[in-house]
Amino acid sequence: MLDNDTTDDFADQMVQCRNCGVPPMIHGSRFLLRPPGGHSMAKVHQALKLAGCVARSGRRHQELVVEVDDHHRLADALVESLHMNELADTMIMPAKDDGPDLDQLWSVMRLSDYTANVRGAWLVDLVESGRLTAFMQPIVDATLRPVGHECLVRGHDTDGNLIPAGRMFEAASSPRLAAYFDRAARLTAVARSKRLPTDQTCFINFQPSVLYDPENCLRTTVAALKEYGIDPGRVVFEVVETDHVSDMAHLRRIVDYYRNAGFRVALDDFGSGYNNLSQFVGLRPDFIKIDKALVLSLNSHPIARRLVEFLVATAQDNGIKIIAEGVEDAQTFDTLKAIGVDFYQGFYFARPAPDPVTSVTLQ
Repeated sequence: MLDNDTTDDFADQMVQCRNCGVPPMIHGSRFLLRPPGGHSMAKVHQALKLAGCVARSGRRHQELVVEVDDHHRLADALVESLHMNELADTMIMPAKDDGPDLDQLWSVMRLSDYTANVRGAWLVDLVESGRLTAFMQPIVDATLRPVGHECLVRGHDTDGNLIPAGRMFEAASSPRLAAYFDRAARLTAVARSKRLPTDQTCFINFQPSVLYDPENCLRTTVAALKEYGIDPGRVVFEVVETDHVSDMAHLRRIVDYYRNAGFRVALDDFGSGYNNLSQFVGLRPDFIKIDKALVLSLNSHPIARRLVEFLVATAQDNGIKIIAEGVEDAQTFDTLKAIGVDFYQGFYFARPAPDPVTSVTLQ
């Protein structure tokens, strides 16, 4: 039985499911449900009845064989069921006759992941149909010279309308779907970075929580950069949601892997978690990006300014460059320059766009 390790191997298996008309690792119409010990089968029956599914006992005690006509209807019913939280750890697997299909044991998953994958099927279709793209937003120095761009993932719906990154990452709520989408986003950013001038740096986001084994999970990203002939020294990988990182040893393995491969590293969204600043500085990142919320309150809350001053001073003492995100007006830009921030990013300079820029016009 597979666990929730999220590697590129899982993502490869998910891609193979693109012609099934159903989410990754969801096949056929007959499934076996196995609730964890101590859970009432009556609660499972109630959820299935709500979805209009036919269920019968399996070969073993505490197993149900379920006939599914509409995966989306079942997923919606499970989410709406009052018992979903209690049923989340129920295992679902393809069935053959009245027992598990041994040829498809790789697709065993928790019921909560099943519902997330079904409801996120539109995201898989978006990726597989080539509707995932990346926009680029410049990062400038104090003279307004673009020194690099951050690649920001976007999607298009079937009518060509833009889908924001937040909606897509929210849809990728199961571990395997999150790994699949994070990998697709990284590879899309790599492909877009080919457009950058050779004197500019490309900033690419990744989520450390979906990378179980850095070497295995990131090898396709590194291989794509080599294929496009992009010098590793021009690439900075951004650790998103820095303030939510709890496993510092895991994060250090990722940072060390990238650094040993010749890339640079940035800690993104840095702000409210500054109590752990010493731990993050100990990772020796090349850049720290100050969280947008902190930048926006810079001129209205004195404590925000003092915090930014402290971050900048600490970074300078450790040879780390500071990037301020969310710069939207001249006053904020002037304040950040006075504090000594190294680089700047925000709508004041340019909004994300499909192509990079070589100069900026203040907004």
